[in-house]
Amino acid sequence: MLEQLYRHSSESTAHALIAFYGKNEQSTTAQRRKSTRNGALERSCALRISQACKLLHVRGQAADFALQLQKAQEEIAAALPKASATEGPQRTSLLLMRHTASIIQKHAEPAAVVEEVQSMRQTIASELYDQLQAYNKPRGRRLRTAAQREARSNRRGVITELASLGLGLRRFNAQQLATPALWHFDNSDNSTANFDSLYIEARPQEPTDYYRVQTKAGCIGVCDNPRTSEYANLKQLRPKYKSNIRLLSGHCDLGFRYDNEPAADNIQFPLGNLIIKETLGVPTAEELDQLDVATDHLFATLKEDKTRRGTAGRTMTYEQSVTA
Repeated sequence: MLEQLYRHSSESTAHALIAFYGKNEQSTTAQRRKSTRNGALERSCALRISQACKLLHVRGQAADFALQLQKAQEEIAAALPKASATEGPQRTSLLLMRHTASIIQKHAEPAAVVEEVQSMRQTIASELYDQLQAYNKPRGRRLRTAAQREARSNRRGVITELASLGLGLRRFNAQQLATPALWHFDNSDNSTANFDSLYIEARPQEPTDYYRVQTKAGCIGVCDNPRTSEYANLKQLRPKYKSNIRLLSGHCDLGFRYDNEPAADNIQFPLGNLIIKETLGVPTAEELDQLDVATDHLFATLKEDKTRRGTAGRTMTYEQSVTA
């Protein structure tokens, strides 16, 4: 049924994905940040994918499009064995980028796109499980170095991104798709334009809507729960991002809890566990209802909540922007 719906669409989300990266430029000289991963490999692969989209969408060069995607896939395949030996974010990034490249590569084959998206959902669930398990490993001593604390913070970020994508892909069809952003769109020199995920609505005979989503693991002050150590008020966050960026909180929107836990610092993330169970196990009817409520909240927040849009570069006040 899903394949039939996808096949009957006049403009599929896979075509819309190609159009987005084909038309949109982002800085290709992303700085190497002081973190546990500099992203040189991810940047190289992402740039190839982006260039492939431009070759097809703007120039109509199908052969060069295919060649660039093939090279990106080869780079990813060569890097995965080493990345898979760790439980770090690089493996997750490469696996999801491989799925994105495959969706783009198979854009003219509806059944293949559907199969690839379902495979990406399984990867997201598996990676979410592994990242949660890795985070919850008992540690003999508390984190002492800045690098250790940053690595742990990065893992929280990956968990939040995976969960939001897992929810977004529950509504996948011919007109809706959620994908991770290519690396250089999340790590460009222009931080006000950075985003983690891209949600697409490609309706027949209507302009395609692209929702750029920036996820924050910590509290952004839009819930009644105790704040996390990573706290940033939404009013303070908004000016850091352009108005086409939507802000989403793992703590406030997804129920991600990781502070004030037992000595092992275990995180509590019921929604993450439900995403895993739905994809890799057998959820109950009640659990599916909980996932439906969370998915409805996700899309309502992204599409309807104007307070979640950035304001960087806009002269209006915060109060004016939320009522615009």
